[in-house]
Amino acid sequence: MRIISGLPRLDGPARPLFVGTFAYALGRGMYGTGSIVFFTLSFGLSVQQIALALSAAGIAAFCAAVPAGYLADRWGPRPMTIAVTVVQAALLAPMLFSGSSAVVVPLMIVLGAADRVNSIARRTLVSHVMGEATRVRTQAYLRSVANTGMSIGALAVTPLLAVGTRAAFLVLIAVTMAAYVLVAVTTVRLPAESKLTAPPTGTEPTSPEPRAPRPARRRLAAFTTLGLLNGLFALHISILEVGLPLWITKHTDAPAWTVATLAFVNTVLAILLQVPASRGSSTVPGAARALAVSAVFTALACVLFATTAKGTGTLLIATLFLATVVLTVGELLQSAGEWGLSFGLAPANAQGRYIGAFTVGTTVQDIVGPAVVGGVAIAYVPGGWLALAAVFLTGAVLIAPMTRWVSGLHREGRGPEGEKDESPTSATTVRS
Repeated sequence: MRIISGLPRLDGPARPLFVGTFAYALGRGMYGTGSIVFFTLSFGLSVQQIALALSAAGIAAFCAAVPAGYLADRWGPRPMTIAVTVVQAALLAPMLFSGSSAVVVPLMIVLGAADRVNSIARRTLVSHVMGEATRVRTQAYLRSVANTGMSIGALAVTPLLAVGTRAAFLVLIAVTMAAYVLVAVTTVRLPAESKLTAPPTGTEPTSPEPRAPRPARRRLAAFTTLGLLNGLFALHISILEVGLPLWITKHTDAPAWTVATLAFVNTVLAILLQVPASRGSSTVPGAARALAVSAVFTALACVLFATTAKGTGTLLIATLFLATVVLTVGELLQSAGEWGLSFGLAPANAQGRYIGAFTVGTTVQDIVGPAVVGGVAIAYVPGGWLALAAVFLTGAVLIAPMTRWVSGLHREGRGPEGEKDESPTSATTVRS
């Protein structure tokens, strides 16, 4: 059976990947939507406490990204995914017994770091299990599945929020824990051997040296720099989640319900169009082009948002709708380009550490993005939106030469015999 004409088939490793992704997204959708409401309304945690915990969780995720990649390479992404998902389920257990800030705030911080570790491990797992030919397209399908799971999870928690009791919160936590356990169970069913090309016989691909040679460190640093530029393109996340609601409610005459409607439009388009948007991003040059085009679309969306400051009536709603569609196209292309570069430029036996380093950019966006969007686009009307558009266009110009620079550093490092700690030169299998 195929979900859409093409890859992947819902058999072999694709089936447990899809089931696990849906279960994880369902749990995240329920917990992310419901927990904050319960913590503030039912358990009396202040807005300041919640904000502090979320900020600290973002910082913890930033600190965990690179170590998580190294551990995924050392232990293998499959056992790493299983372990961290079980840990996430266990971390939720104390909330079944207490809702005090002394329990909830530290757990929120640790769960933020664990979620980032899980994301890196699962992306590395997709690369190992699906191989070079299908990993970007599979990741696109998985993102569609994840968006579906998150949406269903958010809807499923609605009746629990309507009840609003301690018992309803316990149901929320229990279902989320069960979803995480299902992820671990389905991951066990995935193959233990990687489809990626391994380094020469006699090396230890899953046990990288504690201190890499200087050229290897330089290439990893360059790769991280490219990831930081990708984090700029990922600013669409803060535009959608923070900028758009604040803009509509503070600087336009659009009704408040427009925010929910546009968020729904974004979600539906992301589910339906992520796979087509990923076409052409399975190669490094194609991924770089996707990121450049994504930046152009996001810049255009910023210009469209700027024009709504003085809009009224049907034209205002139509422009906001069009801007959201354009922003979503930028989002989908950015995701595809991110996967293509992080997979394509990472050595076969160092996928975890390189993917972890690349995600530093999106983690930085998670931490500073809301402040940037709020302090620029919302504070300066309408010039803030135009300033953001100029930044995106600058990034669009830079991405291709930066990608060529990083690709050149990787080619220089392989040499005639390959790099013993990183370079893929042999067809032996790698345990994952």
